[in-house]
Amino acid sequence: LAAYNTLYTVLVTMCRAAAPLLPLTLEAVYEGLTNENSVHLSTLPSSRGAEVNEANHSNDSDELMRGMDRVRDACNAVLSVRNKENIRTRQPLATATLYGQGSEVLRDFSDIIKDEVNVREVRFDDSLEGVATKTLKLNSQILGKRLPAKMKEMIPASKQGKWEMKDGALYIAGEALLPEEYELKLEPKDGVKGAAALSTNDALVVLDLEITPELRREGYMRDFIRMVQDARKKANLNITDRIALRYEAEGEAGEAITEHQKTIAEQVLATVIAQGDVASAMHRFEQPLEGMTVKFGFSVS
Repeated sequence: LAAYNTLYTVLVTMCRAAAPLLPLTLEAVYEGLTNENSVHLSTLPSSRGAEVNEANHSNDSDELMRGMDRVRDACNAVLSVRNKENIRTRQPLATATLYGQGSEVLRDFSDIIKDEVNVREVRFDDSLEGVATKTLKLNSQILGKRLPAKMKEMIPASKQGKWEMKDGALYIAGEALLPEEYELKLEPKDGVKGAAALSTNDALVVLDLEITPELRREGYMRDFIRMVQDARKKANLNITDRIALRYEAEGEAGEAITEHQKTIAEQVLATVIAQGDVASAMHRFEQPLEGMTVKFGFSVS
C-alpha cells in the first residue's frame, strides 16, 4: 500500500508539473488517476514545503542517510558471504552477528537487515576481540616519496604488526603516518567462518552457515512460492486473482510445502491448497528443486 501511495503521489505531481510540456498525454494520465476534470485547471506543485521541511529536518535526514548507507554496507557484506559459500538468498539462515563498535548505528535497523539478507535474527557485539584483526597496508607510492629512507624498515614492520594507534594517529618505525599513507584492513581471524568486513573496516559480520532441516524446508517453501508466482505471470493472471492450488512433490520439498501451506496460500493468493490431482488444474507446471521434482497446477477460483 505504501508503494502504491508513493507511486500515485509521484505520478500526480509529475503530471501537474509537466502538463505544459505534454498537455494531451498528461491530461489523459491525470484524469485516469484522479477522476478530476483537467490537469490544466490544477495548480502547479510548489517546492516551498520541501525547502522548509529540508531546513527544519536536515540533520535528521543526514543521520538517516548515513544509517541507511551503513545498512547497505552490512547487507552487502552478508550477501558476499552467501555468494562465497554458495548459499542462495532464498535459503533462510539462523543468525548474522555484527561485531565492532561501528555496528552500533545498525541496531535500529535490525529488522530491515533481517529481511534483506534473510536471517531469523541479527545480533550485535561491540568487541572485535577473538573474531578479527586489523592488517596494515602501506601506500608505498605516497609514503615512499615522503619517507624513502624508512621504507625498508616500515614494510617488514607492517607485516609483523609492529605498529600502534596513539592519539588518533598511526605510528610505525618511529614515524606518524598521514591518513592517505596507509589503510587499516579488518580481516577475520583464522577459523572464523562465514565472515566479511564492512567497507569502512570498523565492523565485521559473521553469518551462521549451519542449515538445519527446519531452515532447509523453509528455503524450499520460499522456492516454491517463487515458482508459483512465476507461473501466475506465465498464465497471464491478474495480480489480484485468487487461485485453487494443487501440488505433487517428493522428499523434503513435499514436506516443506505441506508444513507451510498457510504461508504459501497467503503469498500466492490461494483460497485452496491441497496435495494431489494436479492433472485437473487449468494451468499445470513441473520444475526441479534441489534435485527433487515439484509438480503443481492451479485454476482461478
